[in-house]
Amino acid sequence: MFDAYRSEGHPEISKETGITGVALILTLSTLRVPESFPLDAMHLFYQGVVSRVLVPLLSGTFWKDPPSNDDDGMKVPNPVWARMGRDLADGKKMTPSIYGRYPKNIDIHASKYKAEDWANFLHHYSLPLFKDNIQDDVFIMWNEFAMGTLLATQTEITPSDIDDAETAFATFLNCYYQKVYQRRRDRLAACTYTVHALSHVSQCMRWWGPLSITWQFASERFCGLVISRCKSRVYAAANIHELLKLRAALQAVSRTPNSGISLQNKSHLDDVHSGLLHTTKDLRFLPPKRLYDIQDDAEFDALRSTLAKQLQLRPEDVQIDDDMLSSMYRWDRMSLNGITIGSKSSRFSKRAISRENYFVRIRHQNQQRNTRYTYRDVYAEVFHYLEIKLFPGQPPLMLAYVQHYNVLLSSNLVEQRNPSGEAIYIDAATIRSLLARFRCHGRVRNRIVPRTWFIDRDRMYKTMKRVSGYHFGRVEVTDDSEDTGDEDALASDNDSNY
Repeated sequence: MFDAYRSEGHPEISKETGITGVALILTLSTLRVPESFPLDAMHLFYQGVVSRVLVPLLSGTFWKDPPSNDDDGMKVPNPVWARMGRDLADGKKMTPSIYGRYPKNIDIHASKYKAEDWANFLHHYSLPLFKDNIQDDVFIMWNEFAMGTLLATQTEITPSDIDDAETAFATFLNCYYQKVYQRRRDRLAACTYTVHALSHVSQCMRWWGPLSITWQFASERFCGLVISRCKSRVYAAANIHELLKLRAALQAVSRTPNSGISLQNKSHLDDVHSGLLHTTKDLRFLPPKRLYDIQDDAEFDALRSTLAKQLQLRPEDVQIDDDMLSSMYRWDRMSLNGITIGSKSSRFSKRAISRENYFVRIRHQNQQRNTRYTYRDVYAEVFHYLEIKLFPGQPPLMLAYVQHYNVLLSSNLVEQRNPSGEAIYIDAATIRSLLARFRCHGRVRNRIVPRTWFIDRDRMYKTMKRVSGYHFGRVEVTDDSEDTGDEDALASDNDSNY
């Protein structure tokens, strides 16, 4: 910028700087620096701080000329880093496609990671992966950065979100400069411009709102599409022009009433028209469906128990005859808020989907006299879905046959343990979200053991906030409780079973 103003009207200086003058865009009266130039979250967070600073520091590849005293506690031992890479690669089949690109071996394929891969690694896999494999202060520092990033890239933010993001980034920078930079000249390379830019994120959020409205994911995807259609170097402009005309024409036709053309997937449209819709929620059972046949005695007892509650009878008084069985249909999939959730016994999933998509979080209502909570989270896998028409003229029951799992809260991360009791039928409307699972190794009591974690992308902010100690004492059990009376809470301690 200084050279541009120096070179304006001085050709002799232009020869030295290679700049002839001030860019015309800088002459706009509405342009303000830096207000008119929002930060790009994609390059700043994922392709900047994560991929070029933090991960190289952890893997030991950041320093070209290692400082004389390299004992800052950031580097992960090579065998541990290699094991974490293998754990990431093994998590492919346990991650639903809704969670984005499947994880890759970060030890071998870090150079092949794209911005979406870094984002998924930061928000989904890094916390359980790092929990028992890096130093505690480094884990807290990483969590502060991850929480600030998550807050800054939400689709909607509040003033309190901006304040929390500012606190998270300030805490991260304070820890980072003390631990990595250490105010030493031979460590000055750690003070990159991307790390410094984190101190300006909160102000940018006050000017522009969430950074997700200005990041470059969409524009780079579109540029990639345009480049892929350029078949000729000579006529590249004509190729791009034809592509833009075709897209505009398709969009115009799709908005024309009764055009007979839809840009949606045909199988998706078939599912929408042939599924079973819930009366009050954005929930729909999706085909295939077939007549229900009871598999074993345990399932028969679970069905009788559920029907007994609906009919207000004792389980032994419920008679399931052929007429009632003929009114029951078994479904393989359901759609919840636009997200497809499968089932473990689904033939459709086994044929067309290579990733698990049947572990869910359920909003469980307390039916006992325990006044510690009204609702709490329960984690389960879905075997199948069931439609039952009990009474003519009334909506059918929409149930899910699930197996609950015990979990262990460790630093507010949810670890999957053993199955809890027998499989039961629940109201499908109590299912809240589709979960991913991630299995990795960690040190527990001086032993390296495999641990399986539930990953809930709808709860990552709450998890990070709890890890950082932003809430103490009683905390909310569910974020979507409909109870507006007493606080729907449960005392939560680290390393506690429920």
